[in-house]
Amino acid sequence: MKNIGLSLLLIALYWPAFTQIDKITLEACYRLAQAKSTIHQEQGLQDQRLSVSLDQIEKDRLPSLNWASKAGFQSETIQLPFTSPGLDFELPLYSFQTFAEVKWLIYDGGLSSARSKVEQQNNLTAKQSMEAELYAIRDEVNRYAMGILLSRSQKEVQEQHLERLQTKLDLMEAGIQQGVVLPLSRDQIQLEMLRIQLSIAEQETNAQGFIAQLSDLIGQALSDSVEIEWPLLIQAFPSELDLQRPELQLFDAQKAQILANEALIEVAKKPKLSFYGQAGLGYPNPLNFFDDEISPFGVLSLKLDWPITDWKKSDRDRQLLSIQTQIVDTKKQQFEERILRAERYYQEQIAGLITRLNQDREIIRLQERIVAQFASQLEEGVLLPSDYLEQEQLLAQSQLNWSIHELQLKKLRLDYLHLMGAKD
Repeated sequence: MKNIGLSLLLIALYWPAFTQIDKITLEACYRLAQAKSTIHQEQGLQDQRLSVSLDQIEKDRLPSLNWASKAGFQSETIQLPFTSPGLDFELPLYSFQTFAEVKWLIYDGGLSSARSKVEQQNNLTAKQSMEAELYAIRDEVNRYAMGILLSRSQKEVQEQHLERLQTKLDLMEAGIQQGVVLPLSRDQIQLEMLRIQLSIAEQETNAQGFIAQLSDLIGQALSDSVEIEWPLLIQAFPSELDLQRPELQLFDAQKAQILANEALIEVAKKPKLSFYGQAGLGYPNPLNFFDDEISPFGVLSLKLDWPITDWKKSDRDRQLLSIQTQIVDTKKQQFEERILRAERYYQEQIAGLITRLNQDREIIRLQERIVAQFASQLEEGVLLPSDYLEQEQLLAQSQLNWSIHELQLKKLRLDYLHLMGAKD
């Protein structure tokens, strides 16, 4: 039993490590972050709202049954202005009625159908608005993913720098033993190595922080060494992309939502036929003045409601809808123009960074030659360690600049894909 308990304890302690994700695509991060968002949950609520609204519209077509009662007292009643033998007519001062009534809109001119279409289009517009909000979450995922990549890249450059210094330190130890290199030179290099180790630890902490934030955003535990696969479009970068942003579909949905109300304008001009029925008891009989006893009564009626003229109200309503659709078209055009300006900016920045990366490679190549020459002179004892460390730092900085520019290029391409709404 003790062994079983110990085994369960070990499983509980180490199970999170087994369930952590070691490899994930950026597209998968997008989907997980969107699925975890409360906006995604709101889409289900919108569908429920639509279902209830459509059911309510359908139920409005059914007959309604109501039971009502009323009682009253009045100070005087109707009296005949003449008297006649054998005719004694006087209404009571008290009255009471209890009755059931039925109302039924037999023909609504297509009102229910028009209302249903409006509700459905409202639902589509609301859900498309949520799609646009969900798309914005991709930008947050990109920010954390790029933070992880940048911290790791800077760490890798520092580790390479540290490795080169360690190699030179090993060579200097032999020179110190032979008396051709001063111990002070070793101390200077060791001091620089300590600074680099602190920087490496800082970058490691930064990377873990970004991993923790990304894990929380997508709702999945990522390991400290998680590998993020980037979209293929970043590598095989297209020269041109079509605009596929969800906001475009949102503008179209908003326009369709406005136009859906035109059916309501048309329906308002059509005839409507309704039925009304009432049956109950009254004192006195509300339908017969001469019956002053508690008596049953009933009423059945049909009503035709057909507006002949609306003084061009429907024309004004259509004009308002037309203006609203023009406003949506204007906003869509402004959005497309803003994207076009940003597209030109990204294209220029990407071209400039590609040129800068080529220059960085040439700088690194030349700086490596200089460091190699200084390293030989340091080993021969004809060069001060400070001079060598200065060139070594320049090489490390050149490599770091190249790494940063490469990541900036990747981020610009990723932001450009996000701007255009492209999918891998």
